Amino acid sequence: MKALFVTALLYLFAQAGWAQSKVITIPSIPTDMDKFVQLRNQTATSPEGGAAMFVVAMLMYSQDANLGMQAFTVALDQSRVVEGSVYQGFAPVQGAKYDIENYYGKHKDHLAHSYIIGTKTENNYKLGNLPYKMEFTRNKYSEQSNGAMRIFIKCNGAASARPITLKQNDKGIWKVSEFSSLFVGVAQPKATDKL
Repeated sequence: MKALFVTALLYLFAQAGWAQSKVITIPSIPTDMDKFVQLRNQTATSPEGGAAMFVVAMLMYSQDANLGMQAFTVALDQSRVVEGSVYQGFAPVQGAKYDIENYYGKHKDHLAHSYIIGTKTENNYKLGNLPYKMEFTRNKYSEQSNGAMRIFIKCNGAASARPITLKQNDKGIWKVSEFSSLFVGVAQPKATDKL
C-alpha cells in the first residue's frame, strides 16, 4: 500500500511540472580547442549538454586561463560574444569576460568542481576519476517564450540547484546566454591541514 502511495505521489509531482532530472557524462577534459569543439558538437545537442560544456570550460579555465577563455567563447551564445582576438576572431562581451575573470577567477579552484557529482565540502570538492557527471533538472517554467531554455544544475556547495539559460543556434548546438548564478560562491571547502 505504501509503495502504491509513493508511486501515485511521484506521478502527481511529475504531472504538476516538478523537476525532471538528466545526467550528462563528460568522458574527459579537453586539452585543446579542437577537442573542446568536437566534444561540444557531440554533447551540446540538448540544453543540458550545452550547460555541461560551460562547466567543462570552467574546468579548463581553472587549469589554463587562456585556453579556458577560448572554451567560454565557443560555449557562449552569439548574443554574448563580439569580434575579438580570443578565438577565431571572437571574444566574450566585456560583461561576460569581466564575470569570468573576476567572479569565477577568484573561486576557480573549487567552484567548477562543486557541479560534478560526488564532490563535497568535506573532501575539498576534490574531483574523482573520469568520467565526470553533472545532474540537471527542468521544470514546467524551463521553456522561455523567446525559445531559450532555463535549466538547473545540481551544486554540491549550495542548498539548491543553480539556473543557467541557453539558446539553440542554427546548427542545433545549445549555447549559454545567461550564467551568472553559476559563479555565485559555494560553501567553503574544509581547510586542509598544513602540517
